[in-house]
Amino acid sequence: MKMITRLAVLVLMLCYWQPTAHGCTSFPIHLGAVDSPHNRILVEMIATIITERSGVVVGISYFEGSPALYEAVDQKKVHLIIEDTTTALGLLHKSVAAEQAKNLETAKSLYKQEKAMIWLEPFPALARQNAALAPVITSAVLTEFPALPRLLKKLAGTVTGDDFAKLLAAVDSGQKPRSVAKEYLAAKRLI
Repeated sequence: MKMITRLAVLVLMLCYWQPTAHGCTSFPIHLGAVDSPHNRILVEMIATIITERSGVVVGISYFEGSPALYEAVDQKKVHLIIEDTTTALGLLHKSVAAEQAKNLETAKSLYKQEKAMIWLEPFPALARQNAALAPVITSAVLTEFPALPRLLKKLAGTVTGDDFAKLLAAVDSGQKPRSVAKEYLAAKRLI
């Protein structure tokens, strides 16, 4: 009778136990962005490179606007965002300077103090006049996943303006952003 009980317990354990794989960290990473074709490609590239290089599965959410995105950040539902300095400074009710470097330094400082978020290496090829575009992470993600800045810096240094225009054209022609991003990362040997 003991043998049957043990066997039944073992069967139940095997049926209900589900292993989880989190790669090098058990901290979940959730990526959010304002919904646009441009951001969908960036989000998919960032999520794919993190997942492929670390084994961490990244959740993705898209939002109708910055207020909804930042509400999710405040509620700790989103840990990593894509932001540009002019939008960031506008949300903080700060003036935007003519120099991109000054705007980036101001955004970095204010986000660190006021939002406990860290600006990572911008995507130089995707910058506009006085606006830098970069991933921004919560301090908690940086603590749990310290290799993330180095990983995303490699991506930021690889993407060119011409490459990104081709990726956008592919998405505009009907291809899925995830497929386009994955093919690009594989072609550049980032995954």
